[in-house]
Amino acid sequence: MTLSARVPRPVSGPAAAWKFPAVHRTTLRSGLRVVRYDLPGQLLAAAVLVLDVPPEIEPEDREGIATIMSRTLDEGTARRDNSVFAAEMDRLGASYSASVNTAGIQLNLEAPARFFGPALGLLAEAATEPTFPAAEVERHVQQRLGELEQERAVASSLAGTERLAACFEQDSRYSRPVGGRAESVRRIDRDAVELFYLRWVAAERATLVLAGDFQGVDVERAAETAFGAWGAKAAAALVSDQHPRAAAASLVIADRPGAVQSQLAFGLKAPDRRTPHWADLMVAARVLGGGVNSRLSASLREDKGYTYGIHAGFTSLRRGGLFSIDTPVQTDATAPAVDEVLAVTEKFCVDGPTRAECAEAVDFMTGIHPLRHETARAIAASAAMQAAFNLGDSYLDDLQDALRAVTPASAAAAFRDHVDPADLTLVVAGDAAVISSALSSTTGREAKVISV
Repeated sequence: MTLSARVPRPVSGPAAAWKFPAVHRTTLRSGLRVVRYDLPGQLLAAAVLVLDVPPEIEPEDREGIATIMSRTLDEGTARRDNSVFAAEMDRLGASYSASVNTAGIQLNLEAPARFFGPALGLLAEAATEPTFPAAEVERHVQQRLGELEQERAVASSLAGTERLAACFEQDSRYSRPVGGRAESVRRIDRDAVELFYLRWVAAERATLVLAGDFQGVDVERAAETAFGAWGAKAAAALVSDQHPRAAAASLVIADRPGAVQSQLAFGLKAPDRRTPHWADLMVAARVLGGGVNSRLSASLREDKGYTYGIHAGFTSLRRGGLFSIDTPVQTDATAPAVDEVLAVTEKFCVDGPTRAECAEAVDFMTGIHPLRHETARAIAASAAMQAAFNLGDSYLDDLQDALRAVTPASAAAAFRDHVDPADLTLVVAGDAAVISSALSSTTGREAKVISV
């Protein structure tokens, strides 16, 4: 008898209900808020220190300083230099990184659960005892300047940067890259970084997210040992969040003479995750341009052959957001592709998604949710997002419920309320001499050409 004859074939059944893990909240004597997620079996634990230090508080002449500061926190502490710090991380099997977004700074740690206490101590060193060696600050400034130069050389990055400048009023921090511009990054030095740190980084402006299998690990004691004595107080208070103002719709060409492709970047100011219609907007964007079966992909890729890929979606900022459509096309197809994008989007505004399209989008977004949260790091990252944007502990579960309640009519209505194709700004990174006249004719706007 064969094995297949003796063992019945597994039969698939309905997907089990999945909810975000239960949260445990504590506050350390330093005032640091701690949110913990106990995840049995996740022996590689994760921590994220969320710092409420948004780019909008940066001095305008030194924008990008939050990025430089975050990158130099581990380049030397009061207890050890950067080489010793890195060696100790390696000894513990731990990894450390830092990132900045419109909500602030996040310091990320992964370590085996059994070494989590010492690793958390290293994270605390970087966050609370940095020395900002002048040579390391300058090295990161030069590295950032190199990144900015590279970003200007890549059509998609260039178009994305210029889209921000075109979609938001120039007095808004959202109109400029989170990591700063070359002219502001050049002004950053060690003293400016330390001053910025002392003004804004403190326990009262931070949340520590912990996730993993802490069986046998006194993680609360480890957190208290690491961060409990963090006595620094922020020297400045964030009075109010900046709400971005939309600029008038425009046509901008970032000139790349001789380019054989044009990068199209449509944009429009949109709401953030706090809007009650966020689930409807996610479904609508998925149907319009969120996958290979989307309306835009079917038209511009499969039917017209203008592009290999196109994407539409909503991005949430700290306050407000951005609706965008991005695609590269051949230079000679630039104007026809723009015309087709606008035509498909206008038709979608009128018709909305079909019942089948809506169901597919909802099934995909709710079905992939558990898969995106299979590790402690993923749980910590999502929990950090909830903390950074002040969304509440039940946000992701509530969003899944809201997605299941989306209908074709509700998705269409939400999209029409927030997206008018006539108001879309268009930035094109391409050869202005070849495409500007045709684009002006297609859009009915005079092109503003900028040198790269």
